[in-house]
Amino acid sequence: SLNEQFQMTGITMIRMIHTDTLKRLVVSAGGGYFYFSDDEGMSWDTASGLNGPQDWGGIIRCVLMNDSLHTIYMLAKQWDYIAWESTTCLYKSTDLGQSFALITCMEESVYGGSSTFDIWAPRSESNTCYLINQDNIYYLDTSSGDLYLIANFTVDTLGYTVLTGCKQGGTTYLY
Repeated sequence: SLNEQFQMTGITMIRMIHTDTLKRLVVSAGGGYFYFSDDEGMSWDTASGLNGPQDWGGIIRCVLMNDSLHTIYMLAKQWDYIAWESTTCLYKSTDLGQSFALITCMEESVYGGSSTFDIWAPRSESNTCYLINQDNIYYLDTSSGDLYLIANFTVDTLGYTVLTGCKQGGTTYLY
């Protein structure tokens, strides 16, 4: 078949990005790899800047913003070889997934393991992105990359954390 030599496993996102001059297919996959194709999947390139998740860890989730740059935010698990512990890190791409830059990392000893994190953004919004960690919800300032605590709540039992939501009228609902 067409892709027998190249198979992606553990896919967490597949999206098509349309610009005035380009149609780019982007895929985040297991092992910390982010792929992109400008020819509808006939050939694939790998994003740069993700050595941490590729060496140890992986991609948890990606969100694609509805802004002029089609910014992609990625939540990934990786190893901190200096502190010698697992971290959950936030990355950003402003070049259609060609490269990623590290925004911040949160140590497991302080914030909990990667299963206590998730990220979500409404598809219709250009500058609204949320991150959850255990019982805290943060707003990501997409201009500065700063996280601001906007809510916390009581959790009876900790487990795998998933964040989703919707926007109705002018109100955002997070679940």
